[in-house]
Amino acid sequence: MPDDVEEALADHEQRKASERERLKRHMRNVLTTKEGRQFMWDLLAFTGVYRQSYRSDPHATAFNEGQRSVGLMLVSRIDSACPEALDLMRREAADRNAKPVDDDESST
Repeated sequence: MPDDVEEALADHEQRKASERERLKRHMRNVLTTKEGRQFMWDLLAFTGVYRQSYRSDPHATAFNEGQRSVGLMLVSRIDSACPEALDLMRREAADRNAKPVDDDESST
């Protein structure tokens, strides 16, 4: 392979690696706060990543699988950036669900 092609490929791989690290850093920044983890947990719930996609209507199933695919990508990125975050997010969600809703908090 000519040197210029090898250099271009190496440069491309370097840019891809740099972009992956940037995305990991951003994900870690989101996951360092309780609010960020709650946002990500709510987003995962919206995508249906932890529920069955199948519906009797094949179009609804395909739509649900598309949403779930986004959720699985987020789970992969969360796990790559901060492996302990998913477990912490599950525990925090369970704690939120176990607490009664305060009227003052529900209006914010």
